Amino acid sequence: MEVRRGDRPPHHNTPTLHFQDPEGEVAVVLAFFPDPAATQPDRADLEAEAQNLFEPYLESAVEKDMSLTYFDAPDGGGVYASFTEGNLDPENVPADEKLISTAGLRSMKGVYVLFTVLTNSRDSASDRRAMDLVRGELRQVKTPVSF
Repeated sequence: MEVRRGDRPPHHNTPTLHFQDPEGEVAVVLAFFPDPAATQPDRADLEAEAQNLFEPYLESAVEKDMSLTYFDAPDGGGVYASFTEGNLDPENVPADEKLISTAGLRSMKGVYVLFTVLTNSRDSASDRRAMDLVRGELRQVKTPVSF
């Protein structure tokens, strides 16, 4: 697994984590955004935020409507939608591109996690594993203040 930490995209200025499976079938990007609200958002709030964030995907997607899937997570909830890139030939996807983007938003205490899972097949074991990770295995842990 290749992992890069601490990247700060200039347009977000937020910590991100990039990783992919050893075969390069699936790539995952996690971005962390502070949530100053005292209470976690409910399902309707998450869905409304996701609709707003993911709307640009529809511009080049085969899908013309966004189909959001809500999920409960150990420390909050989340929502995601998958988009098939309409500008790529599914039979000849370039090696450095992926056909399907699954974009999601997950809430945790004090933080939102924006995730993207990139793959050429939603039926692969690697894709299922990546989705399991972002839906349920990604957890917030308390770390020591000092060593």
